Amino acid sequence: MPPETPTAPARKTSTSLAALTTVVLLAHVGVLYGSPVALVAHGYAPEVAFNTRMIASTPTSHPQPVEPPPPSAPVARAMPRGQDIARPQAPINPTANASAGQEAAAALAASDAVGPLEPTLAAPQPNADGVVSQFLAASAPPANLKLASETKLLAAADDAKPLTGTNAGAGGPTTRSTTAGGATQNFAFPPSTHLKYSINGEVKGFPYFVKGDLQWKQDGKTYDARMEVSHFLLGSRVQTSRGDLGVTGLEPIRFGDKVRSEVAAHFDRSKGKVTFSANTPEAPLVTGMQDHLSALVQLGAMLGGAPGGYPEGTTVPLEAVGPRSVESWVFKVGPQEKLTLPGGQVSAIKLVREAVGDYGTRGEVWLAPSMGYLPVRIRLIEPNGNFVDQKWSDTVAP
Repeated sequence: MPPETPTAPARKTSTSLAALTTVVLLAHVGVLYGSPVALVAHGYAPEVAFNTRMIASTPTSHPQPVEPPPPSAPVARAMPRGQDIARPQAPINPTANASAGQEAAAALAASDAVGPLEPTLAAPQPNADGVVSQFLAASAPPANLKLASETKLLAAADDAKPLTGTNAGAGGPTTRSTTAGGATQNFAFPPSTHLKYSINGEVKGFPYFVKGDLQWKQDGKTYDARMEVSHFLLGSRVQTSRGDLGVTGLEPIRFGDKVRSEVAAHFDRSKGKVTFSANTPEAPLVTGMQDHLSALVQLGAMLGGAPGGYPEGTTVPLEAVGPRSVESWVFKVGPQEKLTLPGGQVSAIKLVREAVGDYGTRGEVWLAPSMGYLPVRIRLIEPNGNFVDQKWSDTVAP
C-alpha cells in the first residue's frame, strides 16, 4: 500500500509553525544583539533582507498566419515544436509574519553603539537598549524638574575634601564622606553581592524572556561591576565597570560594553578627560561622572549614605558615560514601595527618569535598602508600548 501523503491542512499547519518559530527567534535575536544588556545598545540589529524578483513573460513568436485553403481541403495549424507559451508569474513577497519578525528584531536594537542606547542629547532617538543600556539611555534633563540642594554637593574635585572613610570590603558596606561648599555628603557602598534577574518584555506585540545577572565586587578601595543579559540559545551581552571608591562616590576608570565585540570608555583623571575606543570625540571628565552601569550603584550609595536625606520629590542629576558619548540624566525620587518579585517580597525606593522628546524612553528603578540599595527592579517603557521589565529573582554567593 503506498504511504499516505500529508493532507493540505497538515501542510498548512507545518508552514504556520515554521513561520511562527522564525518570528520568535528573530525577536530574541533583537533582544540580545540589539542593545540590552539594557539596562539592555546601538546598531546591532540583525539584517534580515527579502528580495523580490519579477519573472516577466516572454513574448511568444507565432508563425505568420497561413491563408486557409479552400473549405474542401482544410489544413490544421500546429504550434512550432519545442516552443512553450510563457505565463506571467506573480511577484514573490515575504510573508507577513516574517516581516513582523524583522521589525521586532530591529526595534530592540539599541540606538547608537552598544548598544541600545545612545541617542544624542540634541535629538533623542527611539531605543530599546535591552535591559541596562536602555534604562541608561541618553537624554537631556526634563525641563520641569528643579535641582534640590542635595544635588549641588557634586562640586569641583579641588573643592572636595575627605572627612571620613570606613573600609569594610566584602564583609559589609564601605563609607566615604566629602565636604563641598560647606555641606557634607556621605556615600555607603554595598558589600560584594551577586544578584540574578528574570527579564520579560514585549516588542511590536511579541513577548520575550531572558536572564540577567549583576555581580558587584569591592575590597574597600576599588570596585568591579558586571551586568550580563543572556539567552541559552543566542548568547549574551555584557557591560562592565571598574574603578575606585572615592570621596565623591564611585570613580570609574573603564567602562565596557560587549555584544559581538567590545567598545569601551576610558576615564583619564590625570588629564581630566574621557576617551572612547570607538574614536568618537573625547569629553571633559567632571566630578561625580559615572558610566551606564556604575550610575545605578552610585545612586544607591548616595541614598544609603544619607537615609532619609533624599525625600520624595528630590531630583538627582548624573553625567553618565556610554560607550561613545556622555549623557545627562535626571532621576526623581519617588515613594518606598513593597514589591512582590520572583525572589520574594522586598521594600524598595523608586526613582524615575522621565522620557524626553517624542521618542524618549521612561526609566524606572527600585533600590532596596535591605540589599545595599542595589537595584531589584528596572523597567523601561517606550511611547509605542514596547517595554522591558527586569526583576530580582535570587541572591547567590559573590
